[in-house]
Amino acid sequence: MEASTTTPRRSPWTPAFLAVIGGAVLLIVAGVILAVILSHTQQAVTYPANSPEGTVQRYLNLLQSGKLDQAYRMTQITDYGPEGTMTRAEFAQQFASWSQSSHQVTLDSTTSGQGEASVTVQISSFSGGPFGASSDSNRVVFTLTKTSSRWLITGPPYLPGS
Repeated sequence: MEASTTTPRRSPWTPAFLAVIGGAVLLIVAGVILAVILSHTQQAVTYPANSPEGTVQRYLNLLQSGKLDQAYRMTQITDYGPEGTMTRAEFAQQFASWSQSSHQVTLDSTTSGQGEASVTVQISSFSGGPFGASSDSNRVVFTLTKTSSRWLITGPPYLPGS
């Protein structure tokens, strides 16, 4: 009778194989993280200054910077309170706190014609508080009218987060 020898079967899960699999998984995870980071760090779009979009963009940048007098000069809000036209003091009171939160603005759409335009944006505001960070997102429609060579913002008389 011959003695049979059987060699023990080796498991495919050797340390070298596991290291290769682990490295591949780490590369995939790193790639996904990098893609997410790059997709959220896009350059801000700058619109032409004499366009309705550029006017709204400049207006919101001034509000975010706390430059209320310059922002007020870009408006002609006539649908406000009993007197109709928003005064500089009312404007300052309404928008003074807007710069205390960070905002991200995304253009949704624009319609224009015959010296009037509307610019619809999504405004997301971010702030910290005693219970952690909070965020809020609102759709806002800006109305504008063209007077001679520039656009003036006629509404809304308020913004979310003001």
